[in-house]
Amino acid sequence: MDDPRTRQAFRDLAEHYAAACDRRRPDTIAGLFTEDGVLLISRPGDTAPSTAYRGRAAIAEAMTGLNRYRVTSHAVTNQLTDTETATAETYCTASHVYETPDGDRLFVMTIRYEEAFILEDGRWLFASRHARRLDRGPPPQRRLATSTPFAPGDSNRTTGSGANPTSVSQSAHSAAV
Repeated sequence: MDDPRTRQAFRDLAEHYAAACDRRRPDTIAGLFTEDGVLLISRPGDTAPSTAYRGRAAIAEAMTGLNRYRVTSHAVTNQLTDTETATAETYCTASHVYETPDGDRLFVMTIRYEEAFILEDGRWLFASRHARRLDRGPPPQRRLATSTPFAPGDSNRTTGSGANPTSVSQSAHSAAV
């Protein structure tokens, strides 16, 4: 039988994971997993995980990879749950801002997490979380606009150097999820 409270607990867990990523709290992230929990990561197009981290210490260490970004924003979108099997699929759009010699860049990933949960001491935790990047090829990277004051109604707004803030670079870039 579908349990709305369990479904909400799964959603809350995914949202706490996203918030801890954005706040750079690797120990908090690791604490959302069972002691022997597993975080699996697949690159676009992979059928099998390319990387596996087992246990809270390994998961916490892996999540320090987010420190290479100046700021991140993980937006949890839809979640498909099965409370009878304690599993879910959670979708996320993860935006990452990083610095380059040419200015800040934005790297956006679309991720589907396949999750299994365990109830321990009255609290739901991840037993496993498999992050699958859904976007293909080199990640799109956009140059971010710089703030330039303008008068209300001014149609001649600029982005600092005059560069198009949505120009896309095709160079490869990796990211923790």
